[in-house]
Amino acid sequence: METKPKPEVGGRWSIEREAFNLEQIHILERIAVGAPLKEVLERIVLLIEQQGDGLGSILLLDREQGRVVHGAAPNLPGEFSRAIEGAHIGPQAGSCGTAAYRGERVIVRDIETHPYWKDYRQFALPHGLRACWSSPIFSPAREVLGTFAVYYREPREPKEDELHWVDSATHLAAIAIMKNQGELALRRSEARYRQILETTHEGVISLDIDAKVKFANRRAGEMLGYGSSELLGRNVSELLDPSERRKVEAMLARRRRGMSDQYEVHMRTREGRDLWVIIASSAVVDESGEVAGMLGMLTDITHRKQTEIVLGRSEAELRTMFESAAIGMALVDPITRPVKCNPALEKFLAYSAAELGQTTLLELTHSDDLLAVLEKKRLLDLGEYDSFQVEARLHQKAGQYAWARITISQIRLPDGTTPNAVVMVEDIREGKRLEKEIRAAERLRALIFDSVGDVLYYIGVEGNGRFRFLSVNETFLRATGLRQEQVIGRFVDEVIPQPSLSLVLDKYERAILERRTQKWDEVSVYPSGTKYGDVTVTPLFDQDGRCTGLVGTVHDITERKYAEERIAAQAALLDHARDAILLRALDETVRYWNEGAARLYGWSAAEATGRKPPTSSIETPGRSRKPEVTC
Repeated sequence: METKPKPEVGGRWSIEREAFNLEQIHILERIAVGAPLKEVLERIVLLIEQQGDGLGSILLLDREQGRVVHGAAPNLPGEFSRAIEGAHIGPQAGSCGTAAYRGERVIVRDIETHPYWKDYRQFALPHGLRACWSSPIFSPAREVLGTFAVYYREPREPKEDELHWVDSATHLAAIAIMKNQGELALRRSEARYRQILETTHEGVISLDIDAKVKFANRRAGEMLGYGSSELLGRNVSELLDPSERRKVEAMLARRRRGMSDQYEVHMRTREGRDLWVIIASSAVVDESGEVAGMLGMLTDITHRKQTEIVLGRSEAELRTMFESAAIGMALVDPITRPVKCNPALEKFLAYSAAELGQTTLLELTHSDDLLAVLEKKRLLDLGEYDSFQVEARLHQKAGQYAWARITISQIRLPDGTTPNAVVMVEDIREGKRLEKEIRAAERLRALIFDSVGDVLYYIGVEGNGRFRFLSVNETFLRATGLRQEQVIGRFVDEVIPQPSLSLVLDKYERAILERRTQKWDEVSVYPSGTKYGDVTVTPLFDQDGRCTGLVGTVHDITERKYAEERIAAQAALLDHARDAILLRALDETVRYWNEGAARLYGWSAAEATGRKPPTSSIETPGRSRKPEVTC
């Protein structure tokens, strides 16, 4: 309900401060419950409009484009709002564009005469808009988020109280905009990391405080034989082998106290098969510092556990298993010198068994990882535990180091002595790559991006049909002969030459319109020369269905094209040679007959091919009749 102005009292507008403050509280409540940004901004504008006869407007700043876009203006003429939509900011860009550019309040008493409005007054005056003052909306870091403007239908300047109301409005708007931006950034971040979680080869499960599954990635579902959504709401105890439940309950209790740990668990798949995993778990803490749940990463070690079980069987079975194991295994003495090692370990380290017998696993361990291994080995020797597992880099014969998961288990004889230990060396180079992807997704993506043989590129989709190169791999630069600064950040029409540019732009637009991958052959001339390629472009869409980018690959077929041209040229030379050239198969039927043969013998290639002419029929050049050819 609109509050009527009262006579000014004490230099303040007549609206009661309590009513104004109450509406501010209501607006803050709407922000807190996640009301749409447009709704919140419109309520802020209406609150200010109730204090006088002005018309309010909030514009949001697109920092990357340097433009202002519509936020809220419930009572401004729609035609005017549309006219200034997307206007560039600048030193003389109306009241709002100038305020956003300068980062300070701009007061224009008369739109008709003020130089700031020379490019915009034709939009404002027909609607009776004569005065406008605009204030920038700042973030806590003093970054401009947008502007709040008040328009009047007569030339005038603001009073002190009117500016006070606007200051209050900009503070409210800043809170709403910052919350909205934070939510958008969070959703983008969640989507990015969800994609990483869904593509990793490790299972990831999140539990609530009651040990019920809140999230499970695709790999966790595959391990357990469920769809990832089917796991939601299940208590983790339902997934365990019955013999493991008490142990896991104790481990979960430690998690609830905020402790992190790594342990092996025997689970059961949906079909009842054994599944052994290593779970690296940690507590999830909420904003108040209380444990709200648990996060676990599951590594499938079923194969390794099955191998360990086989170790307890007969010597013959042990030998067979030892020699055929897919992971490296060795029997080592107390100083970790291999007494016996299996082919998988020899293959992994590229040393022969004899060479391994002249060194120790400790000597092969990377110096940066050695202290951790030595500490585990010390505790093992002290009898603190019977086995330990550690990840470390081991030296390979070629000179490089390779990541491995090393498990050392003591062999305890009946008399209590431990003369030897069993070492299992599991190649985890791929797993390490995935760990790096989770910890630093963008850096790993860039490494992968630049390591493939085909050209890869990522293009941002901007308004007005503009496409900008955001990322390319090294293969792109080598193939085109361009430098990175000649490509990154530039529009496609600044990089790709005609005539292929028109085809490329058409394919990009078609990919977006049809929402599917486009493929085509392309030839372009770059500093590196003429290049032929098989091109594939796939559009990417955000949650609102807006195309945000294009991912493209180009398979270089230049050498193949040149080879085809050479073959065609050679064929043309044979076809147009003055001499008669023919090719006969072992059964003497004609397989090739050039134009020279046609002139010499009077038979066209179509007539001669596939037939078996008698020898006499092709002995004499210039015969006046066609030879008789038998089939």
